[in-house]
Amino acid sequence: MNVAIVGSGHGGCAMAGTLAMAGHDVTVVKLTNSIHVDNWNAIQERKTIRLSGIEGSGEFPIHATTKPEQALPTADLVLIFYVSNYHERVAKSCAPHLNSRQIVALNPGYAGSLLFHAEMRAAGNTSFPLF
Repeated sequence: MNVAIVGSGHGGCAMAGTLAMAGHDVTVVKLTNSIHVDNWNAIQERKTIRLSGIEGSGEFPIHATTKPEQALPTADLVLIFYVSNYHERVAKSCAPHLNSRQIVALNPGYAGSLLFHAEMRAAGNTSFPLF
């Protein structure tokens, strides 16, 4: 499965490692340069992510980008790992690149799908991904 993970913090990287370990094609999308920069630079340089834990350990290939348009349009599954007070900003960045054949999950979840729906309409995107 082609998976795009928006957010390169602890949750996004843990999920990226777990899904890459399971053999999925994973792209991590970083939208800002405010935090997690050292980890992000290492991921971009190595083009891998290191995972260590009870589920398994190893180094697994992933893709990394700062441009949602490079990862989102072809993703089957889009996982958003941003704190909820940034969901509106994330929605503005991602909305133009989502489509009806995708599943989009917001972590943490709440009514953020309403923000994404509004931003998709504002961007002229009339598709209906499953939130």
